[in-house]
Amino acid sequence: MSSVHQSILDRVLHELTHMPVIAAIAAYGSTASKEWTPESDLDLVLILNIEAPVNSVHFFVDGVPVDINLKDRDRWTDGDLGWLPPNGVEAVWDPERLFEDVSSPPSATSDAEQYRYAHRHRLHKLQKWIRQDADIADLLAAGATHWIAVSYFHARGMRFPGIDQAVFYWRTHEPQMVDLLVGAAMEREDRLKRVKRASEIALSPVGGLWSANEIYLTGWNGPPATDETRRAKVLLEPIFSLADEQ
Repeated sequence: MSSVHQSILDRVLHELTHMPVIAAIAAYGSTASKEWTPESDLDLVLILNIEAPVNSVHFFVDGVPVDINLKDRDRWTDGDLGWLPPNGVEAVWDPERLFEDVSSPPSATSDAEQYRYAHRHRLHKLQKWIRQDADIADLLAAGATHWIAVSYFHARGMRFPGIDQAVFYWRTHEPQMVDLLVGAAMEREDRLKRVKRASEIALSPVGGLWSANEIYLTGWNGPPATDETRRAKVLLEPIFSLADEQ
């Protein structure tokens, strides 16, 4: 159990449970089991007493990723659960037992911010396994070329041509990507640096890697509208105030 993660979770829950708009709070993943490692994130699901303005929000607190999925009570009680993690959730504050006996399969989104945040998240996971299990770290790093290549082409409005054609393209147009990702065997920490640098290049047209002080919000069908974003930031201002400043 990580005292750092528990402390951050306590701070987030303190803010959330004092907000009248929140009806229930659940956790999933390592946040539910509390089997945290230094690189773990915090995963929460909220049920709101009003219509949820956005689908999810993502930010960092003291360097720890915080992922919060939002549900509105009317849809929830009507059985419209939306996305839930495949392994279910664990209620952490649920006075009306709204989270009893629920589960649903995951869904996916595909906007530019999602790619940026996903890269940051994957790098976070790679760093975790470099410290904990070298074999898993090697497998993740070996697979990094594919998801970096997909993001590289999508970020530029191009169709992903397959990994072989991506390498041919890079040889002509972006040889630095070949040097970073297709080099000889290297130390794992050096590989992490190379994957990070390649991610920065791949995502450069859409703002680069996700910064620790950014807040990522997802809508129900792609990026949220401006008014939805504004409503979400006003609604959840108490927890956004915990986000890292740099």
